[in-house]
Amino acid sequence: MRQPSFSVIIPTRNRRAFARRAVACALAQEGVDVEVLLVDDRSTDGSRESLESLRGPLVKLLDGPGVGPSGARNHALPQVSTPWVAFLDDDDLWAPRKLRHLADLAGSAGFGFSSAIVTDSEGRPMRVDDAPDPKHLERQLLRRNVIGTPSVVVARAELLRELGGFDERLSVIGDWELWLRLAAVAPACAATEQLTAYTVHTSSISVRETGALEGELRYLLEKHRDLFRRTGARVDMDWFVQWKAQSLIGRGQRLAAAGTLLHEAVRGRSSRSLLRAGRVLSGERIASRLRPPAPPPAWPAWLGRYYAKPGSV
Repeated sequence: MRQPSFSVIIPTRNRRAFARRAVACALAQEGVDVEVLLVDDRSTDGSRESLESLRGPLVKLLDGPGVGPSGARNHALPQVSTPWVAFLDDDDLWAPRKLRHLADLAGSAGFGFSSAIVTDSEGRPMRVDDAPDPKHLERQLLRRNVIGTPSVVVARAELLRELGGFDERLSVIGDWELWLRLAAVAPACAATEQLTAYTVHTSSISVRETGALEGELRYLLEKHRDLFRRTGARVDMDWFVQWKAQSLIGRGQRLAAAGTLLHEAVRGRSSRSLLRAGRVLSGERIASRLRPPAPPPAWPAWLGRYYAKPGSV
């Protein structure tokens, strides 16, 4: 029996080391046939020339339009020659059998996703983003992005083409908006295992583009106005504000993050946002005295391919 085939789309810009690692991660997938579509989105630091050496029978190097990751991913879609597409951001990682596991689960599903371990730039686990239950997925997505980063998602190529790929007017929440459209037309499958490592660092797109969040949310709500109206669903603003605050903290803008939370505390009469603002301003020192911090998530063994285990010598 022929193995499942995937095209792995990796957008990158000015991050040659990350991109090289991501390509190696994709090619190391076990139990599937893989081609890599590496889209250099008009790098300006010499990355394009450096990545040229990766070109080969299984790796296509494409010149992106320079309009951001959504446009870069869309640019690669016409080049896909396999039944399935997998998205991998250049700074994220996969377990070796991530694609095979989702292929085995897929059945008649149009797309699928896994849980993710969220790490810092040194590979230290910070939290786990659990894959949502595929049942009632659309309703969950109307409240918040329960699927998360594109790096957890695989989808049938034909379905992505029919939907037109990512909405390029959205640089930060374009993934959330596409998941909404996928959930509206196709069943999904989910792997509860942590098969993706999502890396948080100061050059992450959600960190760099924090100022665009409110405008993008307004656009998403307007684009799907009929769906929100028909279902009566509302975006979970507590989640949205906390996400924005965490992104600001990632940029070192602690005061701006606290201001965001205080604004929501007044607007939404949210005592939870008020407490979070206090924790941000105190640098968590007071909070940690009152309540010990939660232990970090367990270390997935497969991460040892890329990082030294925390606490090891």
